[in-house]
Amino acid sequence: MSKVSIDSQIGALETFLRLNVRIDAGARGELHIDHMKAALETLRFVKTHQDAFRAYMTARKTGQA
Repeated sequence: MSKVSIDSQIGALETFLRLNVRIDAGARGELHIDHMKAALETLRFVKTHQDAFRAYMTARKTGQA
């Protein structure tokens, strides 16, 4: 699988939600939308804190964490 940027992933989810794409009907469809919203919020969190995540991983690799 090719590397996909966080911005691209966020954009895809925003488009998905804006277009109100339904995979299933009823409660299953609503749950799917809730999952997509949660994934979007997680990606936004990761983007906001990506520098800290990278610094932590670098520190771990060098035995400083």
